[in-house]
Amino acid sequence: MKCLILAAGYATRLYPLTKNFPKPLLEIAGKSILYRLLEDIDLIPEINEHIIISNARYYDHFVEWKEKSTLKNPITIINDGSESNETRLGAVRDIQFAIESCNIDDDILVIAGDNVI
Repeated sequence: MKCLILAAGYATRLYPLTKNFPKPLLEIAGKSILYRLLEDIDLIPEINEHIIISNARYYDHFVEWKEKSTLKNPITIINDGSESNETRLGAVRDIQFAIESCNIDDDILVIAGDNVI
């Protein structure tokens, strides 16, 4: 099973904090929101990959985060190509984009990358 993480939004309501930095990578008590979500999901035996859907503005931030990740499952970062809030694809089209880009033929768990649980 693949875990798709929707992280291609622009978090405009948090500007200026998120103007040049993605909300899922904001830290709370020393850990990013994204890591807090995935550290638990990473323990689910059925999950074999995490696929993070980003946008063009924040893509490099996610790649840098991935390089430092200690999660056991592989992480794939994809760029949906959008460059602004006005040109974003939206959740449903990002899911479709991920399925097509990664040739997913498996069950998927879809989560929002900016929820604190």
